[in-house]
Amino acid sequence: MLKPQEIKELSQLSPWKGYLALFFDYLLLFSLFAIGIAFPKWWVIALLIPFIARTQLALAIIMHDGAHRRLHPQPKVSDFISQAFVAGPILFSSDSYKKNHLLHHKVPLQEEDPDLSLIAGYPIGKGSFFRKICRDLFGLSYFKFIHYFLYGQHKRAREVTKEKKNASKKKQSPLFLAATILIPNGLFFALFAYFQRPWLYFFLWLLPLMTWLQLFLRIRGIAEHSGYKPNNNQALCSRTVVNWWQTFFVAPHNVNYHIEHHLYVGIPFYHLPKAHKILKERKALPTQNTFDGYGKVLKELVIKSQ
Repeated sequence: MLKPQEIKELSQLSPWKGYLALFFDYLLLFSLFAIGIAFPKWWVIALLIPFIARTQLALAIIMHDGAHRRLHPQPKVSDFISQAFVAGPILFSSDSYKKNHLLHHKVPLQEEDPDLSLIAGYPIGKGSFFRKICRDLFGLSYFKFIHYFLYGQHKRAREVTKEKKNASKKKQSPLFLAATILIPNGLFFALFAYFQRPWLYFFLWLLPLMTWLQLFLRIRGIAEHSGYKPNNNQALCSRTVVNWWQTFFVAPHNVNYHIEHHLYVGIPFYHLPKAHKILKERKALPTQNTFDGYGKVLKELVIKSQ
């Protein structure tokens, strides 16, 4: 395992690395927008949608680091960046995500795990998995996803401790939340409208969010924990997948190093590859939980129907 000094060094924040990653996410996004504006053909738009969804996923992963307050040494600044520049543009609340995600880290795969409804029940048959993919690509999963995060935590409110109830009162201002959603999305719409293509806001922003992003989230989500049982050693109920081109689409910003993340939640995403290298050299990673591609993970989780 990592030594205390190594944990301290790897947990040190270098905010500029996160900002640089965010800059390139938006650079790629606006480059894809430019292609769509210049060539508004149906087949061009169809090709752009998965890449835009991937960029939306990259923003969601930055939000994930924000949930652990790894974007800036000052927690309030980290929260602001997470909502204003990451969660808001993708029509989401970083505060809602953080409440669910931190609980997931405390009790992964246990009955109280808020992610259980999304990742439990594997392995499943090919037919069942195919239907899930169809629901993703037709946008049905998006509404279930939003309902889960908006109302799931209220359903569990009676089960949390008094301490957690007090913490849950510290919510983001509704006005701030609305502004972080409306302003960037208004700018996106204005950009397309300026070039006399306002309809592209739906096809190049909302549609990827509702369809391909849901598929990427599903693959990434089930690859992280599905098929395992709860374990006090979280390395044994998590997976790490190392495959650069596959992780580009379904696990950007090093979120594929999920064993390492669960073992050391304080390490920001840009230091996870180094943590992985050290742990691998020391043979501290369970080989049965490390994979070189998502195809092999899906082969374990999606089986022939009986």
